[in-house]
Amino acid sequence: MKKIILCSALGLLLLNPLNSVFAADKGKVNPEDISNSKNILSAVKIMKNTPANASYKRILGNNPTKKPIKIEFKNLASLNKNYDRYDGLGYKNKGTFYIYISDRHTDAPKEALASLISGLAVHVDDDDSINEEIFAWALEAVMWNKFLKQNPELASNPSRLVERENNIEALYAASPSDVSYIRELIERNNGYLRFKRVSDGFSDEELNKKIGILHKLYTR
Repeated sequence: MKKIILCSALGLLLLNPLNSVFAADKGKVNPEDISNSKNILSAVKIMKNTPANASYKRILGNNPTKKPIKIEFKNLASLNKNYDRYDGLGYKNKGTFYIYISDRHTDAPKEALASLISGLAVHVDDDDSINEEIFAWALEAVMWNKFLKQNPELASNPSRLVERENNIEALYAASPSDVSYIRELIERNNGYLRFKRVSDGFSDEELNKKIGILHKLYTR
């Protein structure tokens, strides 16, 4: 099992807008191939054509398995009691990627879920790293900032997941060009102490380029 984000983490096809959205992007991908939760599907839908568009495409199947990522709410403690404090995690099993979101967040706004899922869907290989986590958290923050610009009232939603997103976005906003506060948080987090500094696609140079791209999107 590979931990991902840790938080110290029958009708006609044309009658279903979610079906049409997912089918348009990835051939025969049906919503139920991704999730049985309407909240999760709504969250994935709004990731399209955003800074998290790459994560959106990974979920639809543009990942090493060539299959959609399955996403669901789950009592994470049922997997391991140590996972109870996490907001989400993911793993690969029998050639399929799964993302589990803590069932504490079933009432979270779709925008908060989309932000969390965006970061979780960065991890689609068997090799994680500090740099990969830094980028995933930065992407999560940029997505939440985007949604807050569209609807500032989201920040005061009582959801526990919104509290997480507000905190991560504040860390990002304090130093968006180099995400120094997010870097420090990841580097000091006990959940990541065993991770290597770099991984495929996330060398120091590659990370800095990706952070630069996020910064341009953030400041528009």
